[in-house]
Amino acid sequence: MWYIVIGMNHGVNENAGMHETVLYVHGFNGSPSGHTAQAVQNFFGAEHVSGIQLDLLDYEGTLSALAAAVKERGITLIAAHSFGAFYALSQHLPFKGADPQTVQNVRTVLINPCMQPSEEITKLDPSLSDAWKKEFEEHENRLLGYFPKLSSFRTYGIFADGDELFSYKDRFDKIYGASFGGVHNSCMVCGAHRIPETELHKGLAAAMAFFCRV
Repeated sequence: MWYIVIGMNHGVNENAGMHETVLYVHGFNGSPSGHTAQAVQNFFGAEHVSGIQLDLLDYEGTLSALAAAVKERGITLIAAHSFGAFYALSQHLPFKGADPQTVQNVRTVLINPCMQPSEEITKLDPSLSDAWKKEFEEHENRLLGYFPKLSSFRTYGIFADGDELFSYKDRFDKIYGASFGGVHNSCMVCGAHRIPETELHKGLAAAMAFFCRV
C-alpha cells in the first residue's frame, strides 16, 4: 500500500514512499482484532497488517513469538499498544532466538506504552505473584540500561492526553527521545487509553512523517 502521510504540528506533507508490512501487538487482556488493531488496519490497509495472540505474562515466550513473526512475515514495522509496547521496545535487547539484523531493520510505533509493567500490570491483576513482579523489574532495568541510542530513530511514541491508566510520555522523551530535522519522535493526541481511531490515525501519520525524515 502506498500512502501520503501528513506531519503533525509542523505543517509538512510527507510522501511515505514505502510499502509497510505491519505486525500489531496487543496489550494486556487485548487481542489482535480489537479496537486499536482495527484502527491500525484501517490506516495501513488490513491486507498489510497481521497480529498474533500472545500471553504477555510470559516474557520469554512472547519475545520468541514476536521474533519469529517478524522474521517469517517480513515485518517492516511493529505497532504495539500498552503492555505490548513494552515488548516492542524489548525486541532491541539480546535474547535467545533473536536476530539482531532483523530487529535493526524494523521500526516500532508505541501506542500509550506501558513502560513499567511490574507496577501497572499488577494493579490490573492483583493475583500476580511477587516473583512475577520481581522478574519484570529486572527486565525493565535491563531495558533502561541497554537500549541503543540509534534505535530511538526507529521508535515513535503516541500518547493520549487523557489516558486513565498511566502516561509515560515524559519518561519516553527522556530515555528514548530523538529528533531529526526539528521533528521529535513522540506526539500527544486526544483520547483515553483506547485512543479514538481519528486521533490514532493522526499519531500514526506523525510517526510515518518522522520515519520519512530519518
